[in-house]
Amino acid sequence: MNRIILTILLTSPFFIQAQTSLNTDQQEAMQLLNRMDSSNASEYWPLVEPAAFYNNVKKNILYPEKIYQGHVTNFCGYAAMSVILCRQQPQNYVRCIV
Repeated sequence: MNRIILTILLTSPFFIQAQTSLNTDQQEAMQLLNRMDSSNASEYWPLVEPAAFYNNVKKNILYPEKIYQGHVTNFCGYAAMSVILCRQQPQNYVRCIV
């Protein structure tokens, strides 16, 4: 029963917003990201392959509600803050994460 209720809640329009086009902030964030050298590893994430890293940042800008906190981790706070930052200030998300 709980699984059914959770499924209904998480698939409701309140939680999932259809992405029909990029808003101005997302466009600016994508332009900023596209100007960066995506062939070099991030200073903050040196062990992550650069192409995968930049693709993930782009995905997070486009679909912040799909940011994955991991399984059996303590990253729920980081994920929640990332979702808020990606939704409200995606340019700052790019500046902070890269």
